[in-house]
Amino acid sequence: MPASRWLAALACLIPGAVFALSLLVEHQAYFWDGTVYRCAIEAAQATGDPYRFVGDCTGYFLPHTYPYAGTRLLAGIASMLGMPALSVAYVSLYVAGAALFVHVLYRLCGSAALVLALVVAPGAGVFVSELVSGNMAIPFYGLLLWLTWSTASATRPVAALCVVTAPFKPLYSAYLILPVLLRREFLIPGLCIVLVAAWYAADLTLFPTYFAEWLNVAVRHANEVPGFGFSMLVRKTGLGLGGGPGVIFAYLLWACGVVLLTLRAIARTPSSLVRTLVAVAGTALLLPRLKEYDCLVLVPLSVAMWSSLTGSERRQWLTLVGGFGVALPAAVWWLRKGMLLIGAVPFGWRGFVDMRWLVQNQGGFLFAAMLAALFWLACRPCTADQPVVENTASAA
Repeated sequence: MPASRWLAALACLIPGAVFALSLLVEHQAYFWDGTVYRCAIEAAQATGDPYRFVGDCTGYFLPHTYPYAGTRLLAGIASMLGMPALSVAYVSLYVAGAALFVHVLYRLCGSAALVLALVVAPGAGVFVSELVSGNMAIPFYGLLLWLTWSTASATRPVAALCVVTAPFKPLYSAYLILPVLLRREFLIPGLCIVLVAAWYAADLTLFPTYFAEWLNVAVRHANEVPGFGFSMLVRKTGLGLGGGPGVIFAYLLWACGVVLLTLRAIARTPSSLVRTLVAVAGTALLLPRLKEYDCLVLVPLSVAMWSSLTGSERRQWLTLVGGFGVALPAAVWWLRKGMLLIGAVPFGWRGFVDMRWLVQNQGGFLFAAMLAALFWLACRPCTADQPVVENTASAA
């Protein structure tokens, strides 16, 4: 690879590497979302209300935004098994999910160094923080990716995964439409949607006060920390996610556009694995509040696409998806650190590793990269030129 490309790759990797070192070594920050789950379970055991933390969790900087019935179920398990046993079980599941994500990524690209780069480079290191956050999205996406990669028709396993996850993260029920987008099966997803709806109907009927409190906390947190995707667009209009009929109508328009774009992109992809990954990406864009970990699918999608692209298509893909997801946040990081490096302001390690602006905006870059990927695929001709087939690791 020419020296210029090595320098460009290094320039894109350094921001993510600095962020990872600062996060993991200096601040020793990890499992902050997992701490929320622990605090909620302990509060539910102590007072019955998981949304008002007690003990050492009082004043914790993140609220509990998950449904009451699911939290109550976890509190019951913790009472039977003990909190340490439940914690070990969750950490084991979490590590397994992260390992499955990395394993599938390695099997797709065949290079451990490339896997490391693909995790560190996007969004100036955002995936590093997501993989150690403790959020249950990581085992969910790890299992989802492994199922779509290892199973030719993952309709039933994916449906089961969504149903099991729904009591804790209801928005992930959206992935029940994957078989519909892929035109495989309608009956199983429909039955699963009925099961999820029945669960939440029971939650509302049996625990109306806590159900209302959950909705209040979740909507307030979504407006205070709005995430990206549709919620970012709503924020730009000055409306909140609980803004009434106007927001609902806007979301329906957004959902219709995303579904049509995803279906068109699926029709122009070369293999069943890539089609499934495109469907996952499109479904992620349907989530009203897109978070950085919901964009993890960008990495396996890009790797799986690579060997089927022609030379000109690879340049276009790198320019759009790599530009928004990797090069642009890295360029912003270098521009913001330039004053330190040229000596215009006093150099200090604290200022050099300060990532507050990027942490607040990394998801926006990934959201743009997701949209760019779907738009590019949707506009790709059905009869593409003969693809360049070579090892993905060496190609990158």
